[in-house]
Amino acid sequence: MVRTALSVIPEELIEQMIILSIDDTMVEKYGEHFENRELLFDHAKHNGSNYLNGHCFVNIMLSIPVLENGREQYLSFPVGYRMCTKEETKLSMAADMVKEVMDIIGSERNVCLCCDSWYPKAEITELPKKYSNLAIICNVRHDTALYNLPPAKTGKKGRPKVRGKKLSFDDFGFSLVKGTDYSVGCRQVITKLFGNMPVHAIVTKTKNGTQRLFICTKSPDELNFDFTSPELGKSSLFAKTDINFLPLTVYFMRWHIEVAYYEQKKFWTFENYMLHSKIGIERLTSLITVLYAFMILLPFYDKTFSVL
Repeated sequence: MVRTALSVIPEELIEQMIILSIDDTMVEKYGEHFENRELLFDHAKHNGSNYLNGHCFVNIMLSIPVLENGREQYLSFPVGYRMCTKEETKLSMAADMVKEVMDIIGSERNVCLCCDSWYPKAEITELPKKYSNLAIICNVRHDTALYNLPPAKTGKKGRPKVRGKKLSFDDFGFSLVKGTDYSVGCRQVITKLFGNMPVHAIVTKTKNGTQRLFICTKSPDELNFDFTSPELGKSSLFAKTDINFLPLTVYFMRWHIEVAYYEQKKFWTFENYMLHSKIGIERLTSLITVLYAFMILLPFYDKTFSVL
């Protein structure tokens, strides 16, 4: 599926960034004979309890640039699900899925991985070291420790410092993004999440004082992303205000994974499986995923099926 998707990208957009998104979703199952069924915490549950009995799936989504009516836009669709078990962590499964896709994409194309604050740790944060063409843009906990870049070497004896002084959000110069309710500040920092690798930290602040922290492992000017597309809506205002805020615009693409969850569960019977074994469930979900993805790709893969 990934190879088919790459073949759809027009020649004139071959340099544009490919976006991967990882997340997980839950499916409630009432029977007691489903393999790996367990009690799961679900912060979005609205039945008087934050727990459900069912399955958790880790998912990876691919977003590729295409041309529609002469304008660039991104097609987003899932390329794989894996059921969570007690034998392997979600981080390990997500990292393996990213590696599988990256090995197909190769080292010549620019790729960005977007994820929420649960995933930037352990195996995931090691991925940019393995793939030099991969950037990570992620939301992280607001209390994540941030440090200034290491001071210049003095030539004196002793081990040089690997990072500078600890920073607070007050050390970020905030700018109002017109047309939004956000003020944004950014700077290059060191954070323990990514070892001693300098990263680009961006802090957003709303009028009521709510603050969120985002990390981009590459400099924004290295992200080859067209932020003028109408599909981006108000999120394009961040990049238009300051190119250093571009990672926030790119991060908007992660929302497409939530749309895919809704569509697959609502219209593609993703939740209605009655198979009991893990292998059977994964095969069925893979079939649903392939059909869903090719329905999105087909008009661009074969113009016979295009309404244009």
